[in-house]
Amino acid sequence: MRVVIVGGGILGLAAGRLLARERPDDEVLLFEKEAALAQHQTGRNSGVVHAGLYYEPGSLKARLCRRGGQPLRAFCRQHGLASVELADGSAVGADRVLVCAGLHADRLARVSGESEEPRIVPFRGEYWRLHAPRSHLVRGLVYPVPDLSLPFLGVHLTRTVGGSVLVGPNAVLAYAREAYRRRDVATSDLWDTVSWPGMWRVARRHWRFGRRGDRASSSKRAFVRETRRLVPELRPDDVVPGTRRRARPGGR
Repeated sequence: MRVVIVGGGILGLAAGRLLARERPDDEVLLFEKEAALAQHQTGRNSGVVHAGLYYEPGSLKARLCRRGGQPLRAFCRQHGLASVELADGSAVGADRVLVCAGLHADRLARVSGESEEPRIVPFRGEYWRLHAPRSHLVRGLVYPVPDLSLPFLGVHLTRTVGGSVLVGPNAVLAYAREAYRRRDVATSDLWDTVSWPGMWRVARRHWRFGRRGDRASSSKRAFVRETRRLVPELRPDDVVPGTRRRARPGGR
């Protein structure tokens, strides 16, 4: 059997690894549109293994966090952890296709005949980083009490395995699915967002939260002001720009 996997992020790679181990007689092909693996969602996160504590008890998110965390930690302990390119127009036949396309997964689902929903609505998450002399202010993970009515957790502080401290992210509507800078715009992506009725339902419900995110995006002081709810000692001079972007499924 030939299995084709679309997307070289953590899901696609993990699925390919499992298939290669469990079905050694199958042919597994992985397609990735970038020149390297894990260039989008997988490579742009804070590295936190979420416990699921701030999700609604019994919800799918909470259950998946619990189920996924244990084998991931075991894998890291076991390995001591702190693709195929084709020219445009090529066609490959397959017995099974696994779509692990991240930001574009909904589009590939639609062209495969699946439902229009859920739809991907891109949000950019912006991080700051504590100056090293001020990193002692945070010795672990500092998270706000979750508001389950919101689709985002809110600004928090994360001490990484390397000892640095990330501050953020906020959540700002992005004008492209791969918009890693404020000036990045893709007309087709933006049209997909504004023409989808679910986006307007989200906007009507959470416009105050969105306004706070926009303000924190345009002002370092506003960003730090949000964070001082968690660490009152924090000052604007304590942070420097960091990196991280994300996208969220819309429709909540």
